[in-house]
Amino acid sequence: MLLAAIVAVPAWIYYGRLGYRPGRGAGVVALAALFASYLFNVLEVFVAPELMNALQHLAYGVAGVAAAVTAIRLHRLLTTEGAR
Repeated sequence: MLLAAIVAVPAWIYYGRLGYRPGRGAGVVALAALFASYLFNVLEVFVAPELMNALQHLAYGVAGVAAAVTAIRLHRLLTTEGAR
């Protein structure tokens, strides 16, 4: 997941500077969910391990769906722009 964040964040910044902002909300949700999953992973040691583990995996799922939505929107925008 860290590798995905290392690749995704610079791409989002690059396309954002070009003026492309598709799925900006979904991109923020993806990054927030990744952060939450890391937080749940740390809390898993101290508080309710089963619950924190379930929340961690739920956050990973939310991050994956949100990243997919962002990627699909960006792909549609770039292919539409390239066709003009």
